[in-house]
Amino acid sequence: MFSSLHVLHRWRVTIKLVPTGEAAKEIGVARATLVRWWQGKLVEPALVTPGGHARWDVEQLKRDLAKLRDADNL
Repeated sequence: MFSSLHVLHRWRVTIKLVPTGEAAKEIGVARATLVRWWQGKLVEPALVTPGGHARWDVEQLKRDLAKLRDADNL
């Protein structure tokens, strides 16, 4: 099984998509926390597989979380 997925866009930019557990580890939270944020519509994965598994662009996730933190501080 692949632990990450690379998506090639027409501009030849490769985006690394990782499973929920790996994304959670990279941002320093528990997997269950990231799942809870997803279920609560605070964050959204880059891709959901036909089987319902999320794949995350960690850099985009970090940007989304930064925006949420900034909005919280208004």
